[in-house]
Amino acid sequence: MDTERARIQEDLRGLLEGEVRCDDVWVQMYASDASIYEIRPLGVVRPRGVADVVACVQYAAEHGIPLHARGAGSGVAGESLGSGLILDFSYYMRRILDVRDDTARVQPGLILAQLNRHLANYDRLFGPDPATRSVTTMGSVLALDASGSHWPAYGSARGGLSACKLSWPTAKSSKRSARRWRPRTAKPRLGHMSWPVG
Repeated sequence: MDTERARIQEDLRGLLEGEVRCDDVWVQMYASDASIYEIRPLGVVRPRGVADVVACVQYAAEHGIPLHARGAGSGVAGESLGSGLILDFSYYMRRILDVRDDTARVQPGLILAQLNRHLANYDRLFGPDPATRSVTTMGSVLALDASGSHWPAYGSARGGLSACKLSWPTAKSSKRSARRWRPRTAKPRLGHMSWPVG
């Protein structure tokens, strides 16, 4: 491990509850995803909660280090790769926090298929269904505005976002509102679809 990565690892381990790994083995494990690309990061952070994310964002901003969010690493365009710090949300931040009539609060590392299995108990689902739904995480679904083959019935992920908690380099996190999620039944009703005419 070079001196820069050793310093980053030591600094962040003093700030975070989650794991911080900058050794050669971990850096190589996170240098690739499902794409053909390979980019060695400075290190890997597995945050345990929002406080870890906020501290990591602030540290990265103070030291000019890029951050790269990662879920399952199932992307085929290299979107979870980068030369800075990888924030792996899939290890600790993968819970369903709350389910209400028309909303579900989830962490970014939760797998989409797990969310829909849970929502099936309420006769609900989160409609976007990308081909990688059995492994893709909700952070990725929202970041890439995933849709899938049932897009005409359910639209894309951005239409299902009610609010999002963001972390800023000022050591704060804030909640931002979006459109309300309209719950869908498990079976789409054809009368409510709108199809393009061409």
